[in-house]
Amino acid sequence: GDGFGDPGYSANTCAADICPAVFDPLQADEDGDGTGDACECELGALELDKLLASDGTAGDEFGRRMAMDGDTSVIGAAFDDDAGASSGSAYVFVRSGMGWEEQAKLAPLDPAAGDQFGLGVAISEDTIIVAAPGDDDGGSSSGSAYVFVRVGATWIQQAKLTALDAATDDLFGSWVAVLGDTAVVGAAGDDD
Repeated sequence: GDGFGDPGYSANTCAADICPAVFDPLQADEDGDGTGDACECELGALELDKLLASDGTAGDEFGRRMAMDGDTSVIGAAFDDDAGASSGSAYVFVRSGMGWEEQAKLAPLDPAAGDQFGLGVAISEDTIIVAAPGDDDGGSSSGSAYVFVRVGATWIQQAKLTALDAATDDLFGSWVAVLGDTAVVGAAGDDD
């Protein structure tokens, strides 16, 4: 293969801190603080910019999941503890000139410990889907996903998605995708 996505392949790493083009907090923790660092790389080039959560702390796992559309990037931090242990959050960054600026920190309107909000993220234009596979509305770890829309520079929660047949350990929100006005949400633990 061509080595694309392999952090050990020199053409896919940023020279400054071996931060791969694929965002991985275990690979991109240059300062060793346990907080993932996300960086932007041109293919086969040097690191252009490093994105850090404005309030990131060790263990948040900022950067474990990320998605980008145009000049907007969403980065999950599923183990952020703002609303209880592993309640989670997601950060929105927008390109500003040659760099990136944090535009918003997303959290659900009903945060709870263990939700792991941000374990999956997806973006299409002005719509973001954030997974919370640990949400327990339909049973322990039944899961959910949240839809946010951008109005100007503000992100507003538009909906909370849950499975009609939600059950314990379904992990609805294991994976999320969005394109236009269509969202797809995976439930890795569903046994139907």
